[in-house]
Amino acid sequence: MLECTFRHLTGIGPRAEAKLWAAGCRSWDALEEGQANGALPKKVTARRLREELDQSRQALAQGVHQFFAERLPEAEHWRCLPHFPDTVCYLDIETTGGRPPDDRITVIGLHDHERYLPFVQGDNLEAFRDAITHYSVVVTFSGGNFDLPMIRREMGIALDHLHIDLCPALRRVGVGGGLKKIEQAFGLERSPETRGLTGWDAVKLWRRHINGDRKALRLLIEYNRHDVLSLLELGRIAYQRLREATLENQELPVVKPRRKRWDETSQLAYQLRERRKRP
Repeated sequence: MLECTFRHLTGIGPRAEAKLWAAGCRSWDALEEGQANGALPKKVTARRLREELDQSRQALAQGVHQFFAERLPEAEHWRCLPHFPDTVCYLDIETTGGRPPDDRITVIGLHDHERYLPFVQGDNLEAFRDAITHYSVVVTFSGGNFDLPMIRREMGIALDHLHIDLCPALRRVGVGGGLKKIEQAFGLERSPETRGLTGWDAVKLWRRHINGDRKALRLLIEYNRHDVLSLLELGRIAYQRLREATLENQELPVVKPRRKRWDETSQLAYQLRERRKRP
């Protein structure tokens, strides 16, 4: 999808891109070879076009995600999803609840198609700083309004990644509601112990944990893990539906963001507790 995208090129907006596709020009190569068939805006010069297409190819080949993050509207970052397959991560945070600046991060959960990693306040939360640098694309649900601003504010991390917020992305193709509702719509299941838990339950689990409940942290991590696992499947669904609708030249609205295996998770929580006991 990225190599038939022109929105990052100077002078080409959504209408111009749609006209180029309708004229049969559906790749960077076709555009450079002069197959625009009169659909290219007059203000776009051939020299500038060649330069930016060369830059695009080079950035894609070298995995320079910042090039596309800076030039593509964030609502179109989804187009990059399959083009950075080894550096995509799915992210969700839990917090103490309340309003900023009192609200604090308790857990950051991250999955990269291979493993789930929890970063927990008071233990290994600072390790997230290094971990996130290994990724180019961050996929969240409502992360544009919540997760990423919280991370930037509390940890001071710039986060120059491509960002795919699945909440507005799915709403563009007619799939609305919160994460739990959308999970149910697509038949995504959670473990028996986390089924029915909400974000407020996550806040209460953290409070139980700091008050000495040894089981609470394990359950909180498991809850977060399922949040993150859902993003993997919903990311695939969102990309597929957005791609089909976009290439069919359907006019998609730009929607603003709204405000694991069990034994593996148990082991992670156990290790975190044991490290706290050490002098």
